[in-house]
Amino acid sequence: MRTIPEYYCGAAKTARGSLAGLAKAQAGSAPLLSILWAMQNRQHRLYWTLGLALLALALAFGIRSWFAPRLAPASAETPALPPPERIYGAEFDDEDGRIVALAHWKGKLLLLNFWATWCVPCVSEMPALQKAQDELGEGQVSIVGIGAEESRAIKPFRIAHGLRFPLLAGSFESLRAAQALGDRKAELPFTVLVSPDGHVLRSHVGALPDGEVQRWVAEATRHANP
Repeated sequence: MRTIPEYYCGAAKTARGSLAGLAKAQAGSAPLLSILWAMQNRQHRLYWTLGLALLALALAFGIRSWFAPRLAPASAETPALPPPERIYGAEFDDEDGRIVALAHWKGKLLLLNFWATWCVPCVSEMPALQKAQDELGEGQVSIVGIGAEESRAIKPFRIAHGLRFPLLAGSFESLRAAQALGDRKAELPFTVLVSPDGHVLRSHVGALPDGEVQRWVAEATRHANP
């Protein structure tokens, strides 16, 4: 039979042994907990990455769905050009919001330039277009710019760049019109020379080389007066 002091000494030893075992067990389990924590963090990061990727995909699909009805689908073939009545039947807004039909220029050699304020090459070639109009005069060719813009954006742009030839606003419809005239991918700038009877004579995607308008007009004039 143990005395009370012996009993307490034995209990103390047992407690110390239990605490030491617990500490050893915790020390041994620490790397395992770290590994589990790291795996959980990686899993969370993976979920976030997948979530962001799905969100980006949904946004891209939504944007495409929003614009798809407004843009004519690109064809693998060169699209058939519209007949003259469709060209002259097209209508756009001027800077004051008034509707202007291209029929206004029927019977004249007409240069249509499709542009936008956010298109750097479009803006860069504007002075050359104004120079061509000044040199050739309305008697030889009428230059008309059709912007992928709202009408309220036209006047500030025209004033800022000192332009005097007509600028019209077509918003997204101008891109559809450009595609119908041969700009299959709706790239800007896009320029078309239309004969007095409404047929497309020449077209060019991108900024026009220097003097190209003058060459087009000279060629069209020679063919009209052989």
